[in-house]
Amino acid sequence: MSGQVATAMLKYVRITVSVLSLTACVLLSALWIRSYTWIENFDVLVTSTRSATFRSGLGELTVHWTFDPDAAYQFSPERNWRYRSCSAQGIIDAVARMEPSGVFPPQPNFGFRRRNSAHSYLFVRHWIPVVITAVLAAALGIRRPFRFRLRTMLIATAYAALLLVIVICIVGR
Repeated sequence: MSGQVATAMLKYVRITVSVLSLTACVLLSALWIRSYTWIENFDVLVTSTRSATFRSGLGELTVHWTFDPDAAYQFSPERNWRYRSCSAQGIIDAVARMEPSGVFPPQPNFGFRRRNSAHSYLFVRHWIPVVITAVLAAALGIRRPFRFRLRTMLIATAYAALLLVIVICIVGR
């Protein structure tokens, strides 16, 4: 009897995680679309000298850690967080003035930047968490009554490698 209960519980956990992943995917997609017109900042005072900013703007999610001796003075005394939103048009116009082509220079998809000892950034493009949550929702939402043999998996891996080589050859030209 306990095996049936555990199987049923596992089924409900799988369904719950799948639904939460799909919800996160939809919300992240909406945030991604909004990030090209609005820049959202959520600042949190971690200690009296350290703050963290979670930012969404121009197709990028950013976590910004700041060491500032006056960080506590930037927040109101009754709460240790603040939310700010501004139009992205000012930044788009500034880049258009700096770049002769008016096009944003290419940026990496994810990474870590450190401006100086007081400012550190961790950034990721919006499409990466959207794809991860969509794949997680799909993988957990599909029932898997089928099984593959080793030979089938090796053939599929070989085809995937061949496809990857073809794509690299085409892009490399």
